[in-house]
Amino acid sequence: MGKNNVSSHLRLFRIELEEVHGVYDGFEPFSDDTKMLSRWEILPAEKQGDELHVKVKYSISFEPNALFSIQTQFKIIYRILEEINMKEVNKNLVELAQPCASRNSMMVGQISQYITGGEPLVVVPSVSVED
Repeated sequence: MGKNNVSSHLRLFRIELEEVHGVYDGFEPFSDDTKMLSRWEILPAEKQGDELHVKVKYSISFEPNALFSIQTQFKIIYRILEEINMKEVNKNLVELAQPCASRNSMMVGQISQYITGGEPLVVVPSVSVED
């Protein structure tokens, strides 16, 4: 079962926002040492009846602490159209996690704007994980 076959056996059913946390860390001027830390985490997929659930977590913060930190967690629910191999599903989680990326980008932008009272921080609407 190849990468394209996994998604062809599924149909996107729903995207749920399970958690969102935003914290104002105070205004500290940025320096050359300030780093934005952006991280995606994808949990192993779970098969529940005729559905496949993919949980995706995202966090953004700054080091040293500056401005804010935001964490989100989504559950993407697919309907299973044909039998799937869970080993292959878990090899293709980045592809299956993509539907929440644009919502996450929009939410981080809006929350960052509300927290700081300034311009929104727009993050790339694409899920990527480090190996």
